[in-house]
Amino acid sequence: MSTIPQVQSDQFAQSAVKGDLDLAIMHSGVVVGSIYSATPAHTFAAGSRVKLDASMASAGALPRFVKAADNEAAFGTIKRTPQKALFAVGDIVEVCMAGNPVVQWQVAGATLTPGLSVGMSTDFIVAADGSHTAMGVALDYAIDSTMVRVVIGAVAC
Repeated sequence: MSTIPQVQSDQFAQSAVKGDLDLAIMHSGVVVGSIYSATPAHTFAAGSRVKLDASMASAGALPRFVKAADNEAAFGTIKRTPQKALFAVGDIVEVCMAGNPVVQWQVAGATLTPGLSVGMSTDFIVAADGSHTAMGVALDYAIDSTMVRVVIGAVAC
């Protein structure tokens, strides 16, 4: 059964608490992550549509982005940086999110993958399905009873 992680009282080693906002993402409107490609190499340029890599299976890592096909929903688009406008697999990028950039820490009630549409079940985040209405998108990989960032009200573009 899911449990809420214990709050860390050490002010220098604070962990996220259920209901906290990720202010860095909210203020900038971008999510920092890395380019990843499990398929043959793609060209990634500023403005390219990307989606979160759902095969990611390690908590606490930077989100990974893969190229979104023209006929599928995307998480957002790659932002141009002052240094470059073309990117390769492994590069760190900033992705402009579609939808409202409100990112809130929640507690996972099951294993969740990045990009998964999520809802609430008895105060815990689970996959959205017929009995759990979608409230946003999981930004991180998470397992039961761990913290996960949720882009509240996010829509694919």
